[in-house]
Amino acid sequence: MKTSNNRSFVRIPVKVRMLARYEGEESGQLYFFSKNISAGGAFLESDLLLERGTKVYLEFTLPNTQNLIIVKSSVIWIKEDGDDPSVSASGMGIKFVNLDDESRKLITQYIREHLK
Repeated sequence: MKTSNNRSFVRIPVKVRMLARYEGEESGQLYFFSKNISAGGAFLESDLLLERGTKVYLEFTLPNTQNLIIVKSSVIWIKEDGDDPSVSASGMGIKFVNLDDESRKLITQYIREHLK
């Protein structure tokens, strides 16, 4: 499911609670809420920002589904308040690194069902 702008995947707005487990100089886990999602990644709204390049394992379920999605991901960009007026909230752009076929199908199906 490709898009015509610079993105590789169609992205839709959806608020999903995601558990992020991360390792690095410091390790831990935090909960974030997505602002949008695609089969390639998500934007996580937060004032607390992980560093670009941080590897995270995300765990989440899409609204009205039971299937737990666990995916290795990477912070590919961050947006702090005032950086980009086209993005209204601070947060992080997350790229899914090893999304399995079943999870990709679940996300793609969810997106198709919720496109306007």
